[in-house]
Amino acid sequence: MELIDTHAHLTDGKFDSDLDSVLQRAAAAGVTRVIVCGYDVESSEKAVRLSGEHGGIFASVGTHPHDASSYDLTVESRYEELAATAYAMLRGRLPRSRTFVPSLRQRVSGACAHEVSTPTMLRGRLSRSVRQQVFGACAHEVSTPTVVAIGEIGLDYHYDFSPRPAQRAAFEAQLALAQRLQMPVIIHSREAMEDTLSILRPFAGLLVGGVFHCFSGDAKEAAEVLDLGMHIGVDGPITFKSNTRLAEVVRMCPGERLLVETDCPYMAPHPYRGKRNEPAYLTRIVEEIAKIRGISLVEVAESTTAAACALFRLPR
Repeated sequence: MELIDTHAHLTDGKFDSDLDSVLQRAAAAGVTRVIVCGYDVESSEKAVRLSGEHGGIFASVGTHPHDASSYDLTVESRYEELAATAYAMLRGRLPRSRTFVPSLRQRVSGACAHEVSTPTMLRGRLSRSVRQQVFGACAHEVSTPTVVAIGEIGLDYHYDFSPRPAQRAAFEAQLALAQRLQMPVIIHSREAMEDTLSILRPFAGLLVGGVFHCFSGDAKEAAEVLDLGMHIGVDGPITFKSNTRLAEVVRMCPGERLLVETDCPYMAPHPYRGKRNEPAYLTRIVEEIAKIRGISLVEVAESTTAAACALFRLPR
């Protein structure tokens, strides 16, 4: 049984002393891959580093609504450097945006000048024959396409650590970034579903998909999220007896649109509630989903793993 934890914060300091052991326990539990989500520039950079150091770890980059006040064009450019280079170059393309790191583009153009004309490079296309030269020129910046999404982005009206106008502006800007890079999004929405959906609607059909992480809405809101082409992320709270609303969502959601995630080190499932969460505990979430949907653990594992691979374009 293979599982993918589609939302974890292994960059958190709570994992500094025993990350290798955490990953070993995850593998023993069948959690073979983990997406480590950034929430600001520093954590996004660290997530990318982890993805290069540990097999099975992938990264997302983005600014959480808590830090939306810090979002600007410099931050956006850094995310594009991290995301576009790692994600797009193995597919033979350089990002079209003018914010793509100029020095990297110059090195690529220099390495491939005898095979690729400058106008072609500026249009953003690389031929198969020069790809190895590209990696040779950029080896210290690009190794493998380990950045798989833009996130964690969205709105949080519970804490309001950033002013709501700043949250909305940063969310919309990062949706536009995801559209430009054709990458899925990982959305955080807490007590802000109406505004989250309102901002997301104009992007329907323009994004390549995404997930409402730790979904907390009702069945009606879930239906609109699904209509907008998004997935539903299910976390530890599904194991809490009081969470009947989420159980209803899990029952009605198509299996191919459900993802499982821990959000570790936060929100540990029962019976670990109150302790540090970790990817190995994903099995408790899968067990509860299987119970609610009346199917086997293997069926839940297969459907959620297939859904994660399809959304984040991970190898099967």
